[in-house]
Amino acid sequence: MRKRSTPAKQQKQRLQEDEEGEKRKRMIEGVELSEDLFEELKEEAYTENMLPYGARVRTSKKSWFFTGLPTWFYSLSHFFVALGIWGFITCMVLFLLTTSLRSKESGTSVTKTGDNSLPEGCRKGCDTTFGAILGTVNGVVSYSNCNSSTCTSNLWHPMSSLLAHGDYNNENRWNTTKESGLKWQCVEFARRYWMLRGTPVRATFDSVVGAADIWALNFVRLLDGSKTPLLKYPNGLPRRDGGSAPRAGDLLIYPRQRNDFPFGHVAVVVDVTKDSVLVAEQNWDNKMWPGPYHNHSREIRMLYSPIHDAYNITEEENIIIDGWMRYTT
Repeated sequence: MRKRSTPAKQQKQRLQEDEEGEKRKRMIEGVELSEDLFEELKEEAYTENMLPYGARVRTSKKSWFFTGLPTWFYSLSHFFVALGIWGFITCMVLFLLTTSLRSKESGTSVTKTGDNSLPEGCRKGCDTTFGAILGTVNGVVSYSNCNSSTCTSNLWHPMSSLLAHGDYNNENRWNTTKESGLKWQCVEFARRYWMLRGTPVRATFDSVVGAADIWALNFVRLLDGSKTPLLKYPNGLPRRDGGSAPRAGDLLIYPRQRNDFPFGHVAVVVDVTKDSVLVAEQNWDNKMWPGPYHNHSREIRMLYSPIHDAYNITEEENIIIDGWMRYTT
């Protein structure tokens, strides 16, 4: 006689089977398969429709990302990388060309100066930034000296050899670099103007302590090394006593006076009207020259006395002008 299972035993058996099933399921789900083993089991599971739910594959994100992208993606990536490189090269070439063109337009070469090489008086409290272009006349550029009271740069501005076509066989020609003066003092601009645009021929004058000392010079040096006398015309001197009307190209000389002119001042006369002179200069007020052409810094009143046949250039605030100077050949 076969023994019948009691309900209690049947329930216990079912519980054991359920526990074994859960245990088997946890074992299967807890397994982390390698890629090779997973591929083998996947083929078997697809055949038998027994792929364990939740089975995890240990695959790196990098492997999945690159193996899952289409081929055209790599070509597109390479295209954008190449486009970026060529774009950068093109921008650099355009920048260098633009910089070169701007330096040619300035009319004279400028040695760039870093802020670290300038004294503090040339970096702070400036009317305009040291070295900024204020204006240009006849191709000669005027630069800012920051301000006229605290800035002395102690930096010399070199000028290339200035040779006329007929001077190449002359032993006394200027065959070395000349310096026009301290950046960007009034004397430097006056000397550079005569070196580039002096009339009737280009020339230079000797070194001076201050602009006022130009009035004491007696000669200038021409390109061929020869000397020619400097002519002085005191302000307001009648023609019969040796006076003369000012001319374009003359140097206007200011003596030492008051606290504002410890070294005097010098400006270049660039035009003469019936009752004024137009001048170009550096280190007067270090402001942009007036528009629209920015080809002179100031217009100064000039009075003519028909009785004395004399010209008197009168500055504001009773500023004294010694007179003007020129040379001939």
